[in-house]
Amino acid sequence: MYSQCPHCLTIYRVALGELAGGRGEAACGSCDQAFDVLATLSAELPPEPIDRLDVVPPQMPVPVLRQAVLRPKPLQPSLFDPNTRKQAESFLKPRAAVAAAGTRRRVALWLAVVVLAVVLLAQIVYAERQRLLAIPTYRAWAESLCERFGCLVPGSTRAIADIRLISRDIRKHPTVEGALLITATMANTGERARPYPILELRLSDLDERPVAMRRFMPEDYLSDRARVPAGMPPHSTVPLEFEVLDPGADAVAFEFRFLPPR
Repeated sequence: MYSQCPHCLTIYRVALGELAGGRGEAACGSCDQAFDVLATLSAELPPEPIDRLDVVPPQMPVPVLRQAVLRPKPLQPSLFDPNTRKQAESFLKPRAAVAAAGTRRRVALWLAVVVLAVVLLAQIVYAERQRLLAIPTYRAWAESLCERFGCLVPGSTRAIADIRLISRDIRKHPTVEGALLITATMANTGERARPYPILELRLSDLDERPVAMRRFMPEDYLSDRARVPAGMPPHSTVPLEFEVLDPGADAVAFEFRFLPPR
């Protein structure tokens, strides 16, 4: 018999075994699309040129088969006949084993589907992380989750929540003309290591208008750059010292700000 793929219009010769094995469904060998073989199933090909095979209209109601060939009698085991019971058990055990194997396959298939769905969801979240982090609700949820598992959300102020400035001082540089010497002490007051923050130093005038500003990366204010990846240990302090150009008499106040690491 013959059937036609509705996607690429390829016509195939269909064997009875293929029709039964796919329960009326098949995959096209040309375009890899699945299609209903029964929809255009035909015993003969129309004369050429051939465009499309006729679609078989569905029959309503479902046809009833009348010409019975064989009606096998199921085995009826008897609890009072040991021989019959043994025959029944030998007959039923393979069926039970097949049913158990089928159940295990279905469970394994569903587990695979769940795992693939989780992996796909994780990939989508990672690919869209910048857009998602712009949503306040999602960002708060992500920060709470990362706080629990020790990870960092980019730009999160929670990463440096335990970093404090416990002392600071500014004075004329003792050896360099036209420069200022700024010293401070930074402390991690938390119970876990925290990433070294970006330090922002602002000099302002009497009206609190900024006169000068500079940001220092951890590599700029740490004497040992190898300490940066490990973060600042809990309950530890770091002395800070900055040499900056004197912006003039208008700079009467200075301020340190801690910014989250990139």
